[in-house]
Formats: sequence, C-alpha cells, structure tokens
Amino acid sequence: MKQITEGKVYKSIEKYVGNEKKLFIIYPYGNRGKMVEQILRETYNIQNCVLADNQPTKENILSVNQLSDLQGDYVLLLCSDNPRIYQEIRVNLKDKFYGEICDLAEVDDDEVVYEPFYFKNYKMQIEEVNSEQIKQVFARTKRAWEKLGKEEPYFSVITHDEMKTENLTEEVISRFFQSGNLKTIEIISSLKRNGVSNLERLSVLELGCGCGRITKSLARNFGHVDAVDISEGNLRIAREHIKDTNVDFFLMKEVEDYLKLPQADIIYSFIVLQHNCPPVIEYILNVMMNKVNPNGILMFQVPTYYWGYTFCYEEYMSQPEGMEMHCFPQNRIFELAYENQCIPLEVYPYLCTGRQDHSMMFIFRKK
Repeated sequence: MKQITEGKVYKSIEKYVGNEKKLFIIYPYGNRGKMVEQILRETYNIQNCVLADNQPTKENILSVNQLSDLQGDYVLLLCSDNPRIYQEIRVNLKDKFYGEICDLAEVDDDEVVYEPFYFKNYKMQIEEVNSEQIKQVFARTKRAWEKLGKEEPYFSVITHDEMKTENLTEEVISRFFQSGNLKTIEIISSLKRNGVSNLERLSVLELGCGCGRITKSLARNFGHVDAVDISEGNLRIAREHIKDTNVDFFLMKEVEDYLKLPQADIIYSFIVLQHNCPPVIEYILNVMMNKVNPNGILMFQVPTYYWGYTFCYEEYMSQPEGMEMHCFPQNRIFELAYENQCIPLEVYPYLCTGRQDHSMMFIFRKK
C-alpha cells in the first residue's frame, strides 16, 4: 500500500479536470481529504465538492450512507491510506456508492517527481486557536509526556529500541549521555562561526532538556544553564545525573510557565518543538524570542513542512494521546523573528525526525 501524497493526487485527478460533467466526492474527509479539497480548490478552481465521512462532524459533510442518494456523474476520490481501516473502508464503500471511484492510495507513482518546494506544493492547513485552547492542547501534550517520562524516559528522547526500558543497560545509558557531548560541540561550533566568544561567561536556556543528555556538557562549557522540560520523570533523571552547581531545572506545569523563565544569552532547542502542536510552538517561540538577551543567540530545530499536514483543534483533541510529530510554517517563523527583532543568521536542513519532512535548524541573533 502506498501513502497518499500530493504528487499522487495531481496525477490521479488531472484526467478528470476540465470535464464539466464530472462532480467530485471527497471521502473520507480527514487530513488527506482536506489536502485533496485544497488542491481541487486552489489549483483547479473546483469549489463545489461533496464531502463525506463515516462520522460527519459538520452539517455540510454527508454520511457514507447518503452517497447512494446522490444524482449526477460523480467521481469519488478515495482518500484513505490508513492501514487499520484500509480494507474495511473499501469493502463497505461497494454497498454505498455505485459511481466511479478513484483510489488515491493505489496510484502508481513511479513517474512522479517529488521536489521539495515545487509550484504545486500543498499549503498546510493550520487552524487558529484562542488562549484557552492553547492551554488545553498544552495540557494534553504534558499528560502524554508525563506518561512517557514515567514509562520510557530514555526512549522518549532517542527513539531506538535499545533505549526502551526493557533493554536498558549501564552501557546503553552511558552512550546515551555521551551522545550529548557531540551535540554540545555542534552548538559551540555554530556559535563561534557566528562570532560568539567567552562562552564561560554566557547563560544558556535549554528548552526541552529531557533526561539531561546535553545539559551536563553544556554546564561544562557555559557559565550557567537553565534546563527546562514538561516531563517530571525525565527531569528527575536529569537532576539525578547532573550535580553541577551552575545548573537550575524548571518543570513546565502549564503553558504560562514559559513566561516565568529567566532571560538567557543563548536559547537552544533540539527535537522538542516538533512534539508540540503549531499554536504551542508559536507561543513558545514568541516567548523565547523575548527571553533571549540583546545580542544573544536563539538556536532551535523544528519541521517546517510535511505533505498533507493539517491541524484542526477539535480533531486533534479527539485523537489518542501520545508522542506526536508536528510542523510549523517557516514563513511564520520569520514573521515572529521580525516582530521580535531577531535577525536570521543561518537556516539549514536538519534531518532528524525519521520521516520525509522539511526539518530545519534556525539560528537568530537578537538585536
């Protein structure tokens, strides 16, 4: 089974576009369905698609049982590539719809060329939320990471099987913390090539310290480190491992706690922001751009694009809690930087998510 991607959608539906008699049904209307709808609307100016789903959440979405009542020359764009319900959806559909079906998950994509930012690129749909909803999504993420911190603290940082609790040995734990030395070397190199010196006099705010993998080596190279995390279990391990007197630990209990963090000369975050949904990422970045001292450096990694990514508050809150992967649009990062007087120094790909997204490392200097 092949995953539905943007390229497959274009290749599949172009043979229908231009035929005025053809009408489109998008089913099911989940994340993939929204991607297909946007492509039809923005690229082909097809505005009046029929939306259908097994569990309609809005009045303009039909139930799958209503499809047999439709009159007209409809093409159903089948947008499900979820392996759990793949066969079930296709079997059930045979009794509900008798028109033409274009199965987007089964398109041969051998001829499709995937370019990172080619002109038909799908724009991610990210719903705006209010301040109360930001609190709710943060609380949801915190619950998930409290659970991970208790059950799989090391695996929650490095998702390799050897890091699972059942496989942990002293040697594995030792390698875990040694890997933090390499990240610190990388941080120092980035700072030095951007003219930062006298590191022993500078303070660092490490956003998402986890079990302290990088924290200890940061403490050896910088004047002071404030280590921040939302998982009490992970932070407990960090405290046990790190006895340096120039390290302070902060547990984020609610999203407003970011406002209480101290100012810092260097703010650093790696494989952390991606586990928060876009409104929380924006909230954190906005706060951090205000927490970095004048002439200080903000250095963080975050995925900025993924085919088919959407964020809808109601849909998100209804999903099972656990480790998640999110994106945050690159253009919005630059807007935040401009609003907060942060000058971009470097932006480069940083592949670390284990999937084909556009994960980037950003380095800004505060005016």
